[in-house]
Amino acid sequence: MEELEGSLRRTRLWGLLLGLLLASCGYGPVYGGARPDTRLSVHAAPPKIPDVGASQAVLAGARSELSSAGVLASSGGYPRLVIELSRVDERSLGILADSTGNDAQPLARGSAIGVVGRAWVEEAPGAAPSRDTGDMRRAERFASGLDRVTDSRRDDAAIAAASRRLGRALARRVLGYPEPADESP
Repeated sequence: MEELEGSLRRTRLWGLLLGLLLASCGYGPVYGGARPDTRLSVHAAPPKIPDVGASQAVLAGARSELSSAGVLASSGGYPRLVIELSRVDERSLGILADSTGNDAQPLARGSAIGVVGRAWVEEAPGAAPSRDTGDMRRAERFASGLDRVTDSRRDDAAIAAASRRLGRALARRVLGYPEPADESP
């Protein structure tokens, strides 16, 4: 009987501790102000880069994050999250000097693709932007292939992946979660 009562007390104690732990979380965003009260639709600003794939990927990433947070609007109305892509850049991650021929050219061992953009909330047509994220950058790395076709495919995949990550980061910043402005490799 005492053993059963001891077990029951331990179970109640663990239940009480778990309840206190869950009730005391109280996380609130520190950056970016209060969480939006209304749902947001996602809209692209006039593009500054010609890459349609990057634009679609950044919008998809933002929609995914807003949907996870429960604030994605199904319509294209206001208030809306406006996303502007300003730059896609690439840099080499290492050089290989091919010494097999007389006209040897240095080759990149790998590349880092970076995508830069910003986002803000428009509450109504013609209203001043709010919750501006400022410029943010996300990058992806990939190894160089032996031919240009492989490099082109890897380059496109890296741009899409970095753009999706940028879209999620922009949405998180607008929602008030701490996000670094730059995640350069």
